[in-house]
Amino acid sequence: MSNSFRKIFWGFFLVLVEINILIDILPDPVGYFLIISGLSSLIEEFTIGKKALNWAIVLCILSIPSVFVSQHSINQTINPLSFWHIYISVLALLKIILVFYMFQLMVRIAREWRAENLLDWTFKFSKIYLVFMFIFLMLQSFHMNVNTDFVMGISVVCLIGALIVEIMFLVLLRRFKKLDEDFSDSNNSTLA
Repeated sequence: MSNSFRKIFWGFFLVLVEINILIDILPDPVGYFLIISGLSSLIEEFTIGKKALNWAIVLCILSIPSVFVSQHSINQTINPLSFWHIYISVLALLKIILVFYMFQLMVRIAREWRAENLLDWTFKFSKIYLVFMFIFLMLQSFHMNVNTDFVMGISVVCLIGALIVEIMFLVLLRRFKKLDEDFSDSNNSTLA
C-alpha cells in the first residue's frame, strides 16, 4: 500500500505543478498515469477504488493536449468562452470528481485499518476540499461579468486557498502512504 500511495502522491504532485518551457515539463498525463498505476494495485483489495481508476484513465487521455498549452497563457486570453478555457474548466471539474472518489477510497482504507484519527480527518477534509474546489471552479465562470479590480482580489484569495487545500491533500496522501508503516511499527511494539 505504501508504494501505491507513493505513486498516487507523485501523480497528484505532477498534476498540481506546471512548469512550461514551450511544453509542460511536468506533464499532467504522466501524473494521471502514476495515479492509475497506484490505484491499479489498490483496487485488488479495495474495489471501491475502481471508480477513481476509471476517472484517472479518462483524465490521462483528456489531459494530453495540456502538455502543449500553458494554462497560465490560457488564463491571459481575452475570450473566456474560448475552447481552451472550457477545456481547462472541464479538466478541473473531472479532477474534482477523481478526488471525490479518491476520498471514498481513503475513507474505506482508514476504516478497514481502524485508523480512527485518519478516518475522521479524511472525512472532514474531504468536505472542505470538495466544497472549496467546487466553489473555486464556479467563481471562475463568473469572472467575465464582474469588475476587474474585484475579480483580481477574489482571484488572489481563491488561488491561495486552492493552493493550500491542494497541499493539504498531498499531505493527506503522504499520511496514507505511511499508514501500513505505522501499523506494522505498532504491531511490532505490541509483540515486544
